[in-house]
Amino acid sequence: MSRNKIDRTGETNISNEGCVVKIVEYNNCNDIIIQFEDEHKYWLHTSYKHFKNGECKNPFFPSVYGHGYLGIDKNGNVPKTKRI
Repeated sequence: MSRNKIDRTGETNISNEGCVVKIVEYNNCNDIIIQFEDEHKYWLHTSYKHFKNGECKNPFFPSVYGHGYLGIDKNGNVPKTKRI
């Protein structure tokens, strides 16, 4: 039995933060790359389930008191935050 491969490239959604995200590369349901449609155009590797549920976090979203953002470090990683 053969399954047809679904190409979801170009599909858009809105994250829980209110950011518009678009699928740039779709390999399978556990391996997609999305792009946040803002001035930074940050790409994120995630799953289709997280994309559809809006659970993808934009590191450049102004989440710190509505003005600042965490961003990424020199290696392209989102910094880990600690609760004090």
